[in-house]
Amino acid sequence: MTALYEDNREIHEVFESFYRSIKHPYLKKFIDDPVIDEDQATILFLLLKEKEFPKKYTHDCILTALLVQAALDTHEIVNIHGLGSEKVKTKRQLTVLAGDYYSSLYYYVLSKIEDVSLIRVLAKSIQEINESKMNIYKQHRKRVQPTIGDLKTINASLLKNISDMIHLSKWSAMIGEFFLLKSLLKERSLFIEHGYDGKALNFFRRIENIKTSTVSEHAYLTQFNQYIEETADNLQKLTLGKVGIADFIQARVDKLLLEYQYNEQCAVEEG
Repeated sequence: MTALYEDNREIHEVFESFYRSIKHPYLKKFIDDPVIDEDQATILFLLLKEKEFPKKYTHDCILTALLVQAALDTHEIVNIHGLGSEKVKTKRQLTVLAGDYYSSLYYYVLSKIEDVSLIRVLAKSIQEINESKMNIYKQHRKRVQPTIGDLKTINASLLKNISDMIHLSKWSAMIGEFFLLKSLLKERSLFIEHGYDGKALNFFRRIENIKTSTVSEHAYLTQFNQYIEETADNLQKLTLGKVGIADFIQARVDKLLLEYQYNEQCAVEEG
């Protein structure tokens, strides 16, 4: 219990550092703070703990990863359609600047760590994530055919590449499947509730080469369910008989399925 408490305390210290770092009173007037993916932070913490890295390095490495993710997420939500009102234009411009600001923060933290290997890994991850996003969103480029690997890259490249860097590649496949499952469940829920058009839907359209107007909601849900079931099965096989990170991931999978009411919704759809 004491060890678990200490682990939670260390992780929350990183969260506090993150929100202190990004705090900017002017930005706060126009845009919300980025949301931390606590699973990303916790799994990275468990990876670094397994290799017994110093507490300071662990803190700064997680903080850097969170800032990189914040920069990527913030740039992605920039609305580029139409000029809009002055308030809308200001918010859009500040969102771009906020993403750049978060980028500068992770460069600053990296300069203090002085870890060339980590710098290379983060640069590689950012490149891979952006390339995979282009594969999915550039629908007019027929020669570029996205794969399920692109979705995995977008959601887990940072952690998978860090795990490879610290010689814990044994967890890479599990990490990729977990964050794919998490993103699919979230997008499925947003699609049902708000008609949200995200990366998974764009992926489905690309692989089927179809237009939005020709596909029913049921067909999209079938696609979601197919990939969710396959990913959950893969995770079950990957976590079977393993401990440590596998225990955490399996527990989170169970909670996510309950949180998104996945099994109940599928029963209603089939009924």
